[in-house]
Amino acid sequence: MTRLAAVPNLGWQEHAACRDANPSVFSPVDDRGRVDLDQARHVAHTWCAGCPVITQCRTSALVLGAQEIVQAGAWWPLSTSRNPEPVNLLDNLDGMDAA
Repeated sequence: MTRLAAVPNLGWQEHAACRDANPSVFSPVDDRGRVDLDQARHVAHTWCAGCPVITQCRTSALVLGAQEIVQAGAWWPLSTSRNPEPVNLLDNLDGMDAA
């Protein structure tokens, strides 16, 4: 029998600072289709900094394998591995636990 990975409870999303934001702002790319890290940093500071559920958001990104998106104050790059190494965009995330 195949066992499915546990999907986190996503009820926390109703408390997220970005709950009413257009999802496209969280995938900032430049004219060549590459991630624009300056824009990604701006998105993180605008939406993620001070968000009351940033820890739950980061856990969700890790469990669900976020890719090519700004989530929980970090850029989650495209990767062939299940959990790509995120690029922290907020200074206070440098020591944040992964889960």
